[in-house]
Amino acid sequence: APADQTKTHDVALTLATNAGNLTRAGYTFAGWNTQSNGQGTSYAVGAGYTANAALTLYAMWEANAYTVGYNSNGATSGTAPADQTKTHDEALTLATNSGTLARAGYAFAGWNTAANGSGTNYAAGASYTANAAITLYATWTALPSQRLVRVRLDGAAGDWALECDGVAVPAEADGSWMTTGETTTDRAQGGK
Repeated sequence: APADQTKTHDVALTLATNAGNLTRAGYTFAGWNTQSNGQGTSYAVGAGYTANAALTLYAMWEANAYTVGYNSNGATSGTAPADQTKTHDEALTLATNSGTLARAGYAFAGWNTAANGSGTNYAAGASYTANAAITLYATWTALPSQRLVRVRLDGAAGDWALECDGVAVPAEADGSWMTTGETTTDRAQGGK
C-alpha cells in the first residue's frame, strides 16, 4: 500500500496512485473508496482530496473479464454464437447452437477447445469455470450415410422384394420388411 499522506488544512491533496504495487489475483486495481465494501465515496487514482478531515481509503478491485469466443469450425450454414464475457471466479453458461450452425452430413455435437476435437469437450449450455480466455470450436458427428432403398416386384408370382444398394434384404416370416426406427443397414446385417 502507498505510504500515508498528510493533508494540510485548506490545501488540496493529490491522492496516491497504486505506487505500492498492490495486487490481487484475478482482479485489477480500480481506485480508492472510503469504505472497505466499496459503498462509500470513491476516489480515482491521483484525484484531489479537499475535505479538512482525516481519511482512510481502501483499495477497490474490479474482477478480470475473459472472452469466450466461438468458431463455426467447418459449418456450411448458420453463424457461430456471439462472444461471451466470463467474469473471474464466476461460472459462465456456454452458448447453445443459437446461430443454427449446420454442416452437410453432420449433426452439431457441442464445443471443443481444439478445432480437430482433440481438446476438452463442452456440451452446449455447459458451465465454464476456468479463469481464462478461450476459443471454442463447434464439433460435429457424422450422420449415418444415406442408402438407396427400393422395393421391386419380383418375378411372375408378384412377390415383392426389398433391395438396399442392389442387395436383397430378406423379409421377416410374417412378410414385413422394416420397422419404425430401423435402418436398411440394420436389416441387411440381420438386425431388427
